[in-house]
Amino acid sequence: MEEECYTFGKTTFNYSINEIRTGNSKTLITSRQADILKILARNKDVAVDRDIILNTVWGSVSYANSLALNVQISYLRKALANDPGVSIVSLSKKGYILKVSA
Repeated sequence: MEEECYTFGKTTFNYSINEIRTGNSKTLITSRQADILKILARNKDVAVDRDIILNTVWGSVSYANSLALNVQISYLRKALANDPGVSIVSLSKKGYILKVSA
């Protein structure tokens, strides 16, 4: 099986094994977090609608899933904290952007 990897900033995200690597640091994330990050990584620097993430990862747009998404985003921000050039930006009531600065 071929690995599915995304690189942004100084970070490499291996979707196949739910691993985020920045330099020597390695962080494992949950499958749900990996699904969210994959969507954001595929649309780097582009706003991704909240509903698209909810439908893709949870299969429905519900209040409970929406709260869960907020929690998962905060875990992903912690997991990406080792790379100061990478951030997940929230757009109020809209969605999220995986921002990568040069």
